Amino acid sequence: MTSSDESTPAVIPATAAATVVVLRDGALGPEVLLQRRLPTLPDFGGLWAFPGGKVEPADRAYAAWLRSQAPPAVAEDLFAPLGEVGVLESAPASARLAAIREAFEETGLLYAEGWTALSVERFQRHREDWRVAIARDATAFEALMSAEGLRPATHALHYWSRWLPPLDLPRRFETDFFVALAPDAQEPLPDLTEASDVRWVPLAQVDSPDLPCPPVTRIALLDLRRRYAACGSLAAVLHHVRDTPVLTIQTVRAVLDGVAYVLFPWDAAYTAPSEPAAWTDTECAMMADLPSRLPITD
Repeated sequence: MTSSDESTPAVIPATAAATVVVLRDGALGPEVLLQRRLPTLPDFGGLWAFPGGKVEPADRAYAAWLRSQAPPAVAEDLFAPLGEVGVLESAPASARLAAIREAFEETGLLYAEGWTALSVERFQRHREDWRVAIARDATAFEALMSAEGLRPATHALHYWSRWLPPLDLPRRFETDFFVALAPDAQEPLPDLTEASDVRWVPLAQVDSPDLPCPPVTRIALLDLRRRYAACGSLAAVLHHVRDTPVLTIQTVRAVLDGVAYVLFPWDAAYTAPSEPAAWTDTECAMMADLPSRLPITD
């Protein structure tokens, strides 16, 4: 082992994760759903964030089973809205299912197809019991959907971006971000084992100091707000996300003038790791009107 090897700490392998950014039209304009994570949680405790979590083996198994049941002509399109393009236009199927499962577990919103009058009534009566069961065992999600005759509404989620964590973190999550309109006739409820509250936040207020967020969440919220300003409707925002190349965003940490920051690839002081490749000028220009660095507050 060389001295260089001894001085360079090993990079902790990242865990696959997924999150869904839920949107709706509200009385004060477009709104985004955020949950306040419990202060005792090891990751982003006390901060407002999107529902999401780890991709579990059960999600991979469920994705494989769904593909096996689909006709060959549609199996490959099962997990991506038609017309979605981009560098990573096909998100891992397991990530899409994890985002749906976590959204239900953490907020009670269920992205599903195949509803009947009976399944709607059972959902209203048993939603909380189902959430508890899935939180205990992720395999319960597939069992629930099968028992109720439902299918995950995979086409409702649009692949937005992939965020890679700094290489020097002790706990690392590579997270696929999806964006979707809220399911019809469903209202969120917090999962009190992980969150103290859920809130619909107007996009106009996402930069409020009363809304402490992780840096990645803050950038995502500001990006949503500017997209809505340019597009004029949430439906148009989803079309814009669908038709825009998916960006892979590797964040890095740096101390500049005595202040610790998270830097994003469009920052002048950003030094790209060897993987993924450095951003092009075109990619940087896509994000240039957003903050390029945010202070680390934890």
